[in-house]
Amino acid sequence: MRAQLFIGQSKLLSFTISKRTTFGRQIRAVGSNEQAARLSGIHVEKVKLRVYALIGILVSISAIIQVSRIGSMDFSNAGRGMEMDAIAAAIVGGTNMMGGRGFILGTFYGMPIIAVMNNLLNLFCVPPFLREAFKGVIVIVAVLLQKKEKTS
Repeated sequence: MRAQLFIGQSKLLSFTISKRTTFGRQIRAVGSNEQAARLSGIHVEKVKLRVYALIGILVSISAIIQVSRIGSMDFSNAGRGMEMDAIAAAIVGGTNMMGGRGFILGTFYGMPIIAVMNNLLNLFCVPPFLREAFKGVIVIVAVLLQKKEKTS
């Protein structure tokens, strides 16, 4: 129950920051088109620095959660194998691979979809390399659908 409450609060906070604050709008502008953001008066380097600082804070929070979950930390193996899950969750959530469009809430909704898929593949005793291939197919299909949507 605490985890669900934490995830809900994280969703609300990230949505509020991205949609209702100047900082969120600046992040979107810099992420969409750096040159246009610079020409509109946004200090692109400052925004990037703030984003990197925010990511550092979020990484430290996730490291604390990982340590509390496992009981120890091996920095060389921490998070190994989760890269494809993160990318797939963002893409399934609707983030455009070509840039310019993405939704934080969509990524939050993509995470449980990928988690359920991982659990189902695990229950069906699918070998790990085929699980990764399955996620890769999902990413490729999502990118092709986005490309088709863009050309339509």
